[in-house]
Amino acid sequence: MATKDNKKATDDEKNKITVEAAKEPAMMGVKDINCTVRYPERFHDIYVEEETFTYKMVRNKHTEMLYEHACQFAQHDGFEVIDEKGKVFKPLRELRDQMGEITNQLDPDEVVANLEELTNDALADRANAMGGSFARTHAKVKIIDFIANENLKRRAKGSDEREFEV
Repeated sequence: MATKDNKKATDDEKNKITVEAAKEPAMMGVKDINCTVRYPERFHDIYVEEETFTYKMVRNKHTEMLYEHACQFAQHDGFEVIDEKGKVFKPLRELRDQMGEITNQLDPDEVVANLEELTNDALADRANAMGGSFARTHAKVKIIDFIANENLKRRAKGSDEREFEV
């Protein structure tokens, strides 16, 4: 490493450069591999230190975000996470094991699905069970917004358990 005058950098200069580099937040790229021609954009919420961050994912493109946010997406097979140099980022095995434990807790007739994948009938049933009053003819996006907002309210209260049966 050399300075402007082409002198060898002192230890203090090296430390200063290292500290400055550490201040810069690491950025990662995240791609939703489930974006399709039919659904070229998908929105995903993550929760970091009691804050909600919504990311718009576009088909065949990586969305830039902070390292700690990208790590949440890296836990799921539906996302490709790359570092600043374009190298695919793989999470620690322990994180995958934790997700496997959650998946293994599902009953054989249960699946994890995105709300956009459900029919209007299924969405209306779920929204109405949460206190909404939706007809099956309501716009899908309005029903999904209602369900998402209700889920956020319940999480904010600290209740992740189902309070209703559909």
